[in-house]
Amino acid sequence: MKETKPKTKVVVRRLPPFLTLDLFLKSIEPFKNNTDYFHFVAGKQTAKKKQHAVAYLNFKDQPSMSTFMDKYSGHTFVDPKGLEYRAQVQIAPFQKVPKAKKKTDPRKGTIENDPDFLSFVEKMNNAVDFHLPSAEVQLEKRLQEERELMAEHGGQLPPIIPPLLVDLKAKKLAKLNQGKPSERAERRKKQKDKDRKER
Repeated sequence: MKETKPKTKVVVRRLPPFLTLDLFLKSIEPFKNNTDYFHFVAGKQTAKKKQHAVAYLNFKDQPSMSTFMDKYSGHTFVDPKGLEYRAQVQIAPFQKVPKAKKKTDPRKGTIENDPDFLSFVEKMNNAVDFHLPSAEVQLEKRLQEERELMAEHGGQLPPIIPPLLVDLKAKKLAKLNQGKPSERAERRKKQKDKDRKER
């Protein structure tokens, strides 16, 4: 038959919503050395709803837990308005305590031997200094290109056609060129009529 472990974990309920972790730790100062697990859930208070804070503690032995339950149960907290809150200490229904997971990365400390990293370091060490021209130079170059385009198109910049539209137009032309010559001519005529209407 499986041996039953003594219950050592407690839950402290009905803690005031305004209670902070620091204030709670001060209130359990005499008992802290006898615990090996602690978890505090802060409360919330809104105009419509009040949610009490809750704390979970696991003690190293059952006598320490019993002492805490006797002495702390009924511990009074007073809010700024004078309202009293009395703590309720109960044996936790779930007695298991989460274990700290310690996973070590097998790659830790091996970056100096990683081929990708060594290749990157080599490239950085052999990199040639590359200086971009200043913003003023780039702007002047761009303005010069625009002036040349305007000279070619009668003093106006040509409309910018997005690559997507260019691709769609090419697909449409390819589709028009499929089939018999008579069908192609008919499709071209319909497309021209449609283009005229859109203009």
